[in-house]
Amino acid sequence: NYSYVKRSIYVDQLEIYYRYFDRDNVLILESESLFDNPRFVLSKIQDFIGVEPYDYVKSTFKPHNPGSYQNKLQLNTRLQLEKLFEEYNRMLINMTGHEFSWISK
Repeated sequence: NYSYVKRSIYVDQLEIYYRYFDRDNVLILESESLFDNPRFVLSKIQDFIGVEPYDYVKSTFKPHNPGSYQNKLQLNTRLQLEKLFEEYNRMLINMTGHEFSWISK
C-alpha cells in the first residue's frame, strides 16, 4: 500500500518539523527503545522537556495491544523495500546524526 510506504519516509516528515522547530527542540527516539527500556526512555523525555523526574512503577509498562504478524514478510518484498528506502534512510541518518537500529546494514 503506497500510503504505508509514503508514511515510512521519515526524512520527509522530519523536514516539515524542522521548518517550524529548531533541531534542538526535536527529540528523536526509536519505538523499539521505548518497548525495551520504557523507564530510561521516559526519563530521557522528561529531561528533554524539562519536567521533574517521575519514578514510574514497573507495572505501568504493560503492553496495551501486544500481538504478532500472522504472515512473515516475503524475502523478495523485504529486499524491494530495503532498496526503495536505502537513499531515504541515508538521508535520515545524515539529517539526524543517529544510526537507527532498524536500518539494515
